[in-house]
Amino acid sequence: MRGDPYVLNELAESLVCDWYDGRIYTEHDMQSSAYFHLRQYFNRERNHSWILRNQPTITLGPNRPTIKPDFGVFRNSKLYDVYELKCLLGVDLDAAAEGRIDADLAKIKSASRDIDIRHAYFILVCDDCNGYRFDRRSNDWSHGLLSVVVANVYCHLDSGRKRRGYDAARSRYDNWKHKHSQTSCQ
Repeated sequence: MRGDPYVLNELAESLVCDWYDGRIYTEHDMQSSAYFHLRQYFNRERNHSWILRNQPTITLGPNRPTIKPDFGVFRNSKLYDVYELKCLLGVDLDAAAEGRIDADLAKIKSASRDIDIRHAYFILVCDDCNGYRFDRRSNDWSHGLLSVVVANVYCHLDSGRKRRGYDAARSRYDNWKHKHSQTSCQ
């Protein structure tokens, strides 16, 4: 099933704007920001039978572990969509893809295999000039189920042009990161 047009087309740019406005410094900030934008969207576009939950505990089945996606969208208490979010600012995505991204994708894969979900989203905030490319060939389970949304604060994804104001925003982020090195977005 196709992903939601709002999530695919507008959410990433909202997250980029939040980083530029100094609202995202950590992965928790990113999750709060995404939750805010998604709640607004669901309140505006959907009826009250749709509920967005933060880190719902989902049982995969008897004798199976539980998982906690970052977000779950429920309608009349039935799980429809799952979201995994990752904030990897200042990280080489090629190296990060081997561990942190793969762990989140494995969570989505488990949910899709054991639960009848409508759609899954992996949303990434990054500042890698090369961006992130999801390899569908090695993830054949993802066809028609998973949408990968990249919010690249460094450059526009369509043109590859560096975003105006990036250096000043990055300097502010680096100053904060230096002061709070234990809780930065990595």
